[in-house]
Amino acid sequence: MMYANGLTKYNTTKSFQPQNFITREQAAKFFAQFAMKVMLRTRDTKKTATFTDLKIADPTLRASILDSFQLGIFKGYPDGSFKVRNNMTQGEGLAVAMRIYLGGKLSETNIRPRYKNYFTKAKTLGIINSTENINDYNDKVTREKLGIIIYRISLLKK
Repeated sequence: MMYANGLTKYNTTKSFQPQNFITREQAAKFFAQFAMKVMLRTRDTKKTATFTDLKIADPTLRASILDSFQLGIFKGYPDGSFKVRNNMTQGEGLAVAMRIYLGGKLSETNIRPRYKNYFTKAKTLGIINSTENINDYNDKVTREKLGIIIYRISLLKK
């Protein structure tokens, strides 16, 4: 599903490297493609982003970073950066995937951790296992973990 829908350029487990952590710039492509090709979301092309660190992003991922902004998936940081090279946490990845699935945000105001409502909703829907602990979601996320989450969401879509 991931290779066929352009979420990754890797078509084998070995080349996909499922145990590797995923950066925000890599996640931008992963989620933008998932949103557009699987969940059939459209970009708001009137929205423009001028992230201060876009010039240091992988040139093959810059368009996906902008797509992710126009899709409302990522908005960047208050300092104007995208933090392209930062690794994504499991909580951030889950929150982004759930926003795509739900078509918008759950309350994030005065919630700690910020992804708590997404974690609870994902458990209710069976996207994550009922035995998973929210404290583990502060850890960096692997490609495999994100792949499992979006695969389970794609099953719910049908």
